[in-house]
Amino acid sequence: GQGRSITLNGAGSNTSINILVTAPNGSQKTYAVNVNRAALGGNNNLSGLTVSPGTLSPAFTAARTAYAVNNAGSSTTSILVTAAPQDSSATVAINAQGGNARSIPLPGGPSSTEIEVLVIAPNSTDKTYLITVNQPAPAAPPAPASAPDLITEDDSCEPGIPDPAVCAPGTSNVDNVTNVNTPRFRVPQPAAGETPSLYVDGAEVSANFDQGANTLAPTAALNDGVRTITSTVTNTATTLESAQSPSLTVTIDTNAPGN
Repeated sequence: GQGRSITLNGAGSNTSINILVTAPNGSQKTYAVNVNRAALGGNNNLSGLTVSPGTLSPAFTAARTAYAVNNAGSSTTSILVTAAPQDSSATVAINAQGGNARSIPLPGGPSSTEIEVLVIAPNSTDKTYLITVNQPAPAAPPAPASAPDLITEDDSCEPGIPDPAVCAPGTSNVDNVTNVNTPRFRVPQPAAGETPSLYVDGAEVSANFDQGANTLAPTAALNDGVRTITSTVTNTATTLESAQSPSLTVTIDTNAPGN
C-alpha cells in the first residue's frame, strides 16, 4: 500500500476520502472516510483587562467595552495595558500593535488619551474595548509651612560692654529689627524640583538663594520701615507656584546704631 497526504477542506466543512482496495484476483472494494473539521471559534471576549498605574472605572466585565482611568497622575508619562482573551487562540492588538500587553505613552495633564484593545476570534469576528485615560492638570506645590526667619547674624545687636556677646541696652538680636537692608531669611528647605521665591509686602522681589543655608536675601536694598516677608516655592517642571507662606514682620532701620 501507499500513503498519501490529503488536503482537507476549511474549518467547519467535510472532506470525503475514498480508498479503493484491489485484490490480486482483480476484485475491488471501496472504503469511504469522512473528515469533519470543527468550525473556528467565535469567542472575541476578554477574560481580563488591567492598567498600571491606575484602575479601570467601572470594574472590568467581559460584556462591557468602555472604561475610564481617572486616577493616573498629571505627570505620568506611560501606562501599561494588559489584555487576556477568553479563547487562547484569539489574537489581541492594543492601539493596532499585536500582543497582549503594551506600554502606551501619555502626554501629561490636562489630557484624555484613548486606547483601543481589539480582540479577534479564530473565526475573524472582532470586538473593540476602549479605555480613556484622563489626566488632571498639574497641581501647584503646597505653600511653605512656616514663615521666613530673619537669621540671627542679620538681626545682630550692638555689643555690650565689656562682654561683646551681650547686647547693649535697647538692642536685641531676636526682635526682627535690623539695620541690614538686604537681610537674609531662612526658609523651609524646598522639595526636589522646587525653587523658592521671596516676597516683600506681597510683591515678589529678586533674591539670591543659598542652598546650603536655605536662606533668601533680596538683591536690592529694602526701604526703611515695617515690611511683611513671605516666601513661595515653584515647581521647575510645571512653573506652577505655591501660595505664600505665613508671614514675618520685620523692621528695616538703617539709622539705628544696632539692630
